[in-house]
Amino acid sequence: MIIHLRGIKALQQLRMEHQESAGLDFPSTCLTEMLFLYDVCKSLELSVFQAKEVLGAPAWKMVMDHINGPVGSPTQRGRALVNAL
Repeated sequence: MIIHLRGIKALQQLRMEHQESAGLDFPSTCLTEMLFLYDVCKSLELSVFQAKEVLGAPAWKMVMDHINGPVGSPTQRGRALVNAL
């Protein structure tokens, strides 16, 4: 699928809005949103380079670390939930 440059810019704008609202905590506080945005990029069949451009370098690294991380490894949120029980 070929996506118009305006579509890529619109996706970038969406990421920038999340980045601005998260402030200094970006991208760590926006994992769900960045994973969703990554899925949108994949469903639109964007190239790796286009998807990286949409997400920006810090969010791209976070998403790739999350996707390529070991399954079942405890996350900070998971540990907090277990400790709360």
